[in-house]
Amino acid sequence: MQRNLNKLANTTYDLLIVGGGITGACAAWDASLRGLSVALVDKVDFGSATSAASGKIIHGGLRYMQYGALHRARESLHERMVFQKIAPHFVHPIPFLIPTYGHLLKGKEILTLGMTLYDLLGLDKNNSKAPEKTIPRHRVLSRNKVLELFPDIDRVGITGGILYYDCQMHNPERLTLSFLLTANNAGADLVNYVKVKEFHKKDNRVTGVKAEDTITGEKFDIQARVVLNASGPWMHSLLRPLKRVEPRVNLQFSKGIHIITRSLTKNCALALATKHSHAGALVNRGGRHFFIIPWRNHSLIGTTNVPFEGRPDDKMVTERDILGLLQEINAAYPAASLKRQDVAFFYGGLYPDDIKRSVGDAYQGARKDQIVDHSTNEGIDGLISALSVKYTTARKLAQRTINLVFRKLGYKPPECLTEKTPIHGGKIERFNDFLFAETERNASRLKKDITRNLIYNYGTAYAKVLGHADKNPGWCETIHAQLPIINAQVIHAVRDEMAQKLTDVVFRRTGLGTVGDPGEAALQTCAYTMAGELGWDAQKIQRELMEVREVFSPSP
Repeated sequence: MQRNLNKLANTTYDLLIVGGGITGACAAWDASLRGLSVALVDKVDFGSATSAASGKIIHGGLRYMQYGALHRARESLHERMVFQKIAPHFVHPIPFLIPTYGHLLKGKEILTLGMTLYDLLGLDKNNSKAPEKTIPRHRVLSRNKVLELFPDIDRVGITGGILYYDCQMHNPERLTLSFLLTANNAGADLVNYVKVKEFHKKDNRVTGVKAEDTITGEKFDIQARVVLNASGPWMHSLLRPLKRVEPRVNLQFSKGIHIITRSLTKNCALALATKHSHAGALVNRGGRHFFIIPWRNHSLIGTTNVPFEGRPDDKMVTERDILGLLQEINAAYPAASLKRQDVAFFYGGLYPDDIKRSVGDAYQGARKDQIVDHSTNEGIDGLISALSVKYTTARKLAQRTINLVFRKLGYKPPECLTEKTPIHGGKIERFNDFLFAETERNASRLKKDITRNLIYNYGTAYAKVLGHADKNPGWCETIHAQLPIINAQVIHAVRDEMAQKLTDVVFRRTGLGTVGDPGEAALQTCAYTMAGELGWDAQKIQRELMEVREVFSPSP
């Protein structure tokens, strides 16, 4: 995958996608597989905003059950199964425990009824030949069993718990990138760090955009028969220059943050209720849950949800946010006894909220994806906007959006192929068998944790990463003594995955910085390796290091 601005400027595409998060990535993949000529640009790096700020869960839509939105729960359960099938190296089952207290709405009785219906909605959830991908039915646990699993949780009034399974993404940043790599393999032209300045219009039709390469400052035009605005929180700011447009996309966002801490749980995630209610729920059990999830030998905890009134480019996480979440966690789970120094990393993002959110702090996240054809009400043809409410359903949203693109182009939509096409590195029938075989095959060359890390992040494509090390054995060396990340991954990121900045490599290509600051030595190793590939001078290296350090520092 290479940056080719000249091709962007000299091609008229069927479809230009603005935004390289999971919505744009899935749309580019789908459209390319169906034979359209596709370009995609993002003003920063691919998948660096909302798509990188999730709870790392591909979930079956359990929260929809509270609202009686059974069709949305059904869709989410189906999409979870699809993700396991097309991205088996990234998406893996994980158990969750919900402790129950008392009876009625907060007890086992109501929750068991809901979970039984939830299981029925997901009858096709195990459409895989790999036993490790099996999603078991929920289990009702006794009080003693719950306390055996989590002896430190609040015992007052506890009656037991519900154990259910969802799926976890090992690395959502690389999962988003893998959709883009698959689109690129199918012919899509993708370029990061290209900002759309304005739309080109002829009469009442959008015909392309005026763009700028933010790395070199070069300005150029991109022509397209249809433009898809998949820019998420930046959707309105992108539409605003079209002065005739009064956007029909309902946009209100809440800010959510997550923290990475020392490990609090081992093999099971824990759901604990907060004091914040689910506004609008048909069955309100008394408090929104946050989750303590085992991830890469740490705990991932979140999320907060507060109305957001700033700008999408603002730094998301403040020191106050972190301290507030710590206070909330310790109130719900005193045994955690988390302190500020226990927070190894943090991140935040903007999530679509319900435009009818009640006054106050009750959480009511948006439950419906949006697709807007701007020719319908605004009279601007050739322009579509699409907004996904969660990572899990992005593929399905893309399918519906590309169907509309075909109709806008005057064609009958051909069959969508994304439900049965593995993404880049994902052609693995039995993941555990593949993992074991490849780990053993490389045992004389690599430590097992290095091979495992490569396979979890690249799937079958890990061999291409190691191909770089064939030319320089030193690139098999780890960057950090406690992390199984090797220098060849940095080389691969620059040469094959369009990494342009140190932040791209540290946070989105290798995961080096996603469990905390790896230290100056590791960062400098990455920076000097990239400098050798991209021709950075000493000043540029220092600027890149400073940008990475900024990510590890919250706003005051």
